[in-house]
Amino acid sequence: MPTPQMTLLEAYAQHGSVSYGELTPARFGSILLGETPVGNERARVRQALMEMPGKYAFDLASELNLSYDALNQRSLDLLGEELPQ
Repeated sequence: MPTPQMTLLEAYAQHGSVSYGELTPARFGSILLGETPVGNERARVRQALMEMPGKYAFDLASELNLSYDALNQRSLDLLGEELPQ
């Protein structure tokens, strides 16, 4: 869960770094905004998006200046899965 001094982007990236190597917040954000993941990045993004509680995705989208629907569509495009509820 995010701590008071951590943004949601940082919290998601930290979670995505647990099993498949580091995913920096900057790189995670750039992937969510349209860059193509390389190597194990897709697995890191999947871990970040699918294993965080879905209620945080609305605020993550806001931090990225996206709508929730746009972030959900990006998840579908990248992973073939909608964001968790």
